Amino acid sequence: MRTTADYEKFLEHARRFKFVDDPDSAIKAVCGILASRMDEANAHEFTRCLPEPLTLDLLRGHQENPPQISVEDAVTTLLQQFHISREQARELFTSVTHFSRDVAGRQSFEKAAQQLPPDWAELFTR
Repeated sequence: MRTTADYEKFLEHARRFKFVDDPDSAIKAVCGILASRMDEANAHEFTRCLPEPLTLDLLRGHQENPPQISVEDAVTTLLQQFHISREQARELFTSVTHFSRDVAGRQSFEKAAQQLPPDWAELFTR
């Protein structure tokens, strides 16, 4: 059962980063990039395991035309959106991705990785 109380764990994770001013937006941005990069079936499986309000509709709604972007492009998106350094954006993206993977389950990420380019597959499975 997905609850908003479980979402607090995501927010706590984002608050660990002193450079994150808006944990809610940071979590939604990273999870939105992840959901948009996955195919439809894997995105449904991923978001089904996430707490409210991280629904597929909300996360995909944060992305205009799900792009075929690289991991570095995703990092660039975060640094531009949140006005943080490339290193901070990379750290935030990697950490929230791995936290989300732990919540949603490694198996769903490993399955999604099979259909993604090497940079995404490495991020999803390491």
